Amino acid sequence: MPFSALPNELVLDTASYLDDASLSSLSEVSWRYYSLLEGEIFKRANADRPKSTPSTDVSNVELVPAIEWAVANEKVLLVRYLLDHGVTGINAKKNTWDIFCIVASKGYAHIDITSLFVQKAGGLGWLEPTDATRILHNILPNMFYVKNAHLKPPGYSAVSALKKQDGGYDKDQGRNVRRHDPDGSKTVKLIEQLLRTYDADPTRYSGEKSPQFGSFLHRTADYRIFELLIDYGADLEWSSSLRWPIIHHLISENYKDDSTLVRAVLEAGADPNQLWREWGAKSGGALPLGLAIRKGLFRVAKTLVKYGASTDVRYTPYGYHNIETTPLVETILFSNATAQLEPQSKFIEALLEAGTDINDRAIIHGRYVLPLDAAVMNPRGYKDRVALIHMLLSRGADPEKKNKDGRNLTQRIMQWKESDHAIRMSVLIQIALDLKLPSLLPGEYVLHAASEALADTLETYKISNSRYSLERLNRSTSSHETLKKVWATFQLVFMAYKRIAKPDDSVASTVHDFWDKNHARIKRLLGTATPAAVLPLQFGF
Repeated sequence: MPFSALPNELVLDTASYLDDASLSSLSEVSWRYYSLLEGEIFKRANADRPKSTPSTDVSNVELVPAIEWAVANEKVLLVRYLLDHGVTGINAKKNTWDIFCIVASKGYAHIDITSLFVQKAGGLGWLEPTDATRILHNILPNMFYVKNAHLKPPGYSAVSALKKQDGGYDKDQGRNVRRHDPDGSKTVKLIEQLLRTYDADPTRYSGEKSPQFGSFLHRTADYRIFELLIDYGADLEWSSSLRWPIIHHLISENYKDDSTLVRAVLEAGADPNQLWREWGAKSGGALPLGLAIRKGLFRVAKTLVKYGASTDVRYTPYGYHNIETTPLVETILFSNATAQLEPQSKFIEALLEAGTDINDRAIIHGRYVLPLDAAVMNPRGYKDRVALIHMLLSRGADPEKKNKDGRNLTQRIMQWKESDHAIRMSVLIQIALDLKLPSLLPGEYVLHAASEALADTLETYKISNSRYSLERLNRSTSSHETLKKVWATFQLVFMAYKRIAKPDDSVASTVHDFWDKNHARIKRLLGTATPAAVLPLQFGF
């Protein structure tokens, strides 16, 4: 007699001696066996079990329903079996479903079990759109732990966003999530089901009252979920007093200048010119283009311009006061100095091609600042500043354009003394020599400085040109050191005029006259010939 043809009585008698695994195997021999054993299988599956927590008191073992035990011990097949057979854990008297609340709560990591309960809840009519949204709200943080190739852009600070909004990084939670859904694909599938089948709100869970929590778009760096939320109508303009709109957020959290997510929200209709202000402020605020420029995200900035960001807007950058800048001036002056020069230069070209006025001014702490001014003053090194100015001049920037006080580029820069004054002077001299533009040489400035330094030295020592006085001259005083430094720079400028100045240049003539009258005296005062300074200058005055 074949094994599959045993009498019913013998099959049932054999089953009574088998453990659960063997009983399951026996039921799979044939459909008849399964029908015979179905009742026994269900009885065993649905039997109460000892609570997982071990107890030292054997006589006081707490039993829990099978569905609760299966969830607590992550028995996916048992959970599926019980739900398929109507064992849900619903309290019919109170009309509550505690076990469902557990598997759908924030921090629960077994996505397979959560998905089974969601499907069952939907079939029973227990899943309203608000419930689906709450579940989406709770499972979304799990995506910060998965290992996958869908986190874009590469520099997007996903963990940083999690710490800000979802309670911090939990190592145990991370291990559990990666154990059950290593690449996040199961969670993505469930989120799509919540959006498509159960009408979850793609923007935000209304039950979360804290303004610190952003929208769902704010809370994901996974491009798959990002696309899903946008496709199902997430509000791209949503913001709160503490959370700025999604386009601002993507720029703020971006560290690799990847425009993937920014482009996605722009293509979906996000406003590239949306101004966000916090705490009811009535002035200033944050523009997407301004944020991208400040961070040196020039590929992102070009994407914003491509999708309609204004290139001639005047605005006060986020976090600043007494500044009214333009995208061009901000790109040159305020961009992250660690960003590479090439993408910065290309973005400046993009602004100019979009129609930006290369001679338009900004107002910074009461000063009129033109793009050329910004290039001289920007935080980059000497060579980069020179390269930027060359580029601007080649595109039509005017160094003779006057500000409201009638000063040209050189006069303005010499007036605004900052800690990098020596580099600024060096840049002007270098450009003047490169392009044979004597108007860029700081002749009036060094002439005035040399005159004052000479007068101070003479006044300090009360000397004449007599040999007796010079023999007793103390050449280690501050006046002596100042004259030495100023005279070195003066000679550099003097020689530059000799190379490039025209015969009718009045400033060059005045500088030459000062040299003729004083170079011998200054040599005697300093006790030795002072060589001309070299570029870049190492000191300012």
